[in-house]
Amino acid sequence: MNPPKDTRNSAETRANLLFHARMVFAEHGFAGARVDEIAQRAGVNKALINYHFGSKARLFRAILDAFSESFIARISQAVVRGDPPDQQLRQFIRAMGSLIAEFPQLPKLLLIDGRKAFIEDLKPPAHALMALMEMNRILQEGHEQGLFKKLFAGWAYMHIVSSFAFFQLTLPTRQRHVGSELPGFPIPEDSVDFEKFVGFVEDQILSGFALPAREENP
Repeated sequence: MNPPKDTRNSAETRANLLFHARMVFAEHGFAGARVDEIAQRAGVNKALINYHFGSKARLFRAILDAFSESFIARISQAVVRGDPPDQQLRQFIRAMGSLIAEFPQLPKLLLIDGRKAFIEDLKPPAHALMALMEMNRILQEGHEQGLFKKLFAGWAYMHIVSSFAFFQLTLPTRQRHVGSELPGFPIPEDSVDFEKFVGFVEDQILSGFALPAREENP
């Protein structure tokens, strides 16, 4: 397939399309997003989307792949191998939190519309598997050192992802009611503080994953 006449620098064009497509998908969802609008916002010919990605589903998948790649880069920078496993787990959680703080639309794209990206390609993103493998390594080290229970890394990963996702998906509701009180349920000011919530998740995860202290015989 020959590129359209208005093809510019390939990497720049692809990055530009991904940026604007992410915004359109976040605003309208997969079904409501229109290729024409993505092309208009990106200031390019619509044919470039088909040239670079082939279909709307593959464009959506490319967005999720880019998020996964960014997450792996953050993990590589944040997680210090050789640190105690409990510290590595905190570093992993903070890396995930930093990604969602920068791209708050990610949970909606992933949880509500993410399945659409697999219509044409059922293979999981390679970078997502790498993140899962890193989680498994940390948990295995912690178990071998007597710090963590024997845990399935997939469940642990889903636990962390779903915690951050639910925070973002319910954020508009808390923002509307913050400082007020629903019937019998006060909404404190810091309930919208994502950084504080990341610390809460860290503490809860570490507490839940830890082996119970052995009781001494009387």
